[in-house]
Amino acid sequence: MANSLLLDIIQFLVDKGLVQGDGIDAFRDYTPEAPDALVSIHEYSGSPVLPYDLAAHRSVQILVRDPSAETARQKAFNIFNTIHNALNTDGRLDFTPTRWGQVYLRQLPFFMKRDESNRAYYIFNIGITTNIE
Repeated sequence: MANSLLLDIIQFLVDKGLVQGDGIDAFRDYTPEAPDALVSIHEYSGSPVLPYDLAAHRSVQILVRDPSAETARQKAFNIFNTIHNALNTDGRLDFTPTRWGQVYLRQLPFFMKRDESNRAYYIFNIGITTNIE
């Protein structure tokens, strides 16, 4: 069985030197209280799967949190730019040797909030057409 989409995205970020690893400073579908500086990737509702299509149109949000708003912003832009620069002319990105995705960067990273611990959150959303699993 293939890895989940979110794990493949985290592996891509590890390979690019942007995070240390899954469960260390990068998390899937949840944002823990610690560590203060982290990247959290959430999948949310995409488009319905068509019965004749072997791919799915999926939606992912990338969240960067840090006590320093400037550090969170810079890391979010580093991730955004790394994804953008890895796209080929058709918008395809190979996250891992077994996971491809046609990626649409929906917006630039933007400030979302400061939480009760005064940590800054920057987020952006992407659409990915990829394997159903």
